[in-house]
Amino acid sequence: MTDDASGGNEDYPYIRAWGRMRGSAPDYLAYLLDLARAQNAPADAVEFRHRDGHWITTDEIWAADSRRHLGLDPIPPIAPDLDLVVAEIGNAMRCSRWMTDRNGLREVQRLDMNRLRMTFATGFTGDLHVEITPPRP
Repeated sequence: MTDDASGGNEDYPYIRAWGRMRGSAPDYLAYLLDLARAQNAPADAVEFRHRDGHWITTDEIWAADSRRHLGLDPIPPIAPDLDLVVAEIGNAMRCSRWMTDRNGLREVQRLDMNRLRMTFATGFTGDLHVEITPPRP
């Protein structure tokens, strides 16, 4: 059942909202809706990931702005995972124009579970040690 993705048929509201947010062409949005129906995608499907055939659902959308746009409540914070936190800090350093362009960051190396080493074009190095301490009861 093809529709113009304008909302006349209200199945898959999150696919529609996500498509509007991203400025998807109406033909592409209609294609996704037809695909969702043909594959019996979850009712809270948001987008189809073509590389692996996975329907992304609202549970996988964690960015507060995106969730708000979809009419969803924010996801409550979780306890930080040291491994993921250290990996994210390393990614943030590599993406920081201030770190790369101004300070000459050339490499971020993971030394162990909680340490990163930064190497700069100037020959300087810096080690970052991360500890996560649980709250006191």
